[in-house]
Amino acid sequence: MWIIFLKVRYYKVIMKKSLEGYLKELEVLSLQRGEYVIAGSAPLALRDIRDIEDLDVVVRKDIYKRFSIKYPEHVSDNPFAGMVLNNLHILNSWLYDY
Repeated sequence: MWIIFLKVRYYKVIMKKSLEGYLKELEVLSLQRGEYVIAGSAPLALRDIRDIEDLDVVVRKDIYKRFSIKYPEHVSDNPFAGMVLNNLHILNSWLYDY
């Protein structure tokens, strides 16, 4: 019983640290309130339901365009993939625009 409890507790500490690291990466982008939404599995990680491997961030189209000019080497040819900046997965839409 104690071993399982310690493993679960350790796992939750690791989850929180990885999420905090991703949020610090997001802070570096200096996005303002209303310019982005944290999406994907991050809300589940905030509630200790599951771990995440990256942070999905949906930004306004004008912000995405600015980032694609600033970081062209990180933009994917796949329109669904967006761009990847370290552990941040930057998208201009959660659903693909036709």
